[in-house]
Amino acid sequence: MVNFKIFLFVFVQLWLCQLTTSQEAVVKHNGTWLKFHTNVINNNTQQKNYTDAKQECEKDNASLVIIKDDQTQQAINAQLSNWECWVDTETINPVLSQGYWAGGTNEANQTVWLWADGSALPCDVHKDELNCTNDGYFYWLKDEPNNYMNSANHGLSLAPLSEFNATIDNGATMCYTDALGKWVDDDWGRPRNYICQKGFCADQPC
Repeated sequence: MVNFKIFLFVFVQLWLCQLTTSQEAVVKHNGTWLKFHTNVINNNTQQKNYTDAKQECEKDNASLVIIKDDQTQQAINAQLSNWECWVDTETINPVLSQGYWAGGTNEANQTVWLWADGSALPCDVHKDELNCTNDGYFYWLKDEPNNYMNSANHGLSLAPLSEFNATIDNGATMCYTDALGKWVDDDWGRPRNYICQKGFCADQPC
């Protein structure tokens, strides 16, 4: 009887996960919609590098998502949590490669992190080295941003899981918890899922 209950619980969890999984999802939030382009169910064609993701959003009269308050961040996290069970932690390394591009960059010709609208993107650690302010909302993963792989151009990516292990520069393994949606800097040439954002009145006046 106990084994049957365990089987039933696992079956229901997998079934619920499949119900909440799609190639795209649109979430309405505070006068805007957030459109998630994801590679769940091995749909890798949805992944784009930062520049291509930005252009795909612009085709829809949108931009990569800008996150300036916790309410927006939690709206995003609520959707990402639906897809956690599809993140491949066994064969895809690093797990963060399944993260989501958002609209923040630190390009080679920039001395600061900026949001897609040109406003400053705050950070806390390494803020003097990266010449960024800690005035405003931020949601960086521990020790981020860290100039990943000394890449010339960085984009802002959101972690796809609450808990995962990652190998850091010195070869050590870090265990991250409560990481879902946390911000990570990464080489913007890498393919990622991505999130677009636009106002309800963007296509025509309200």
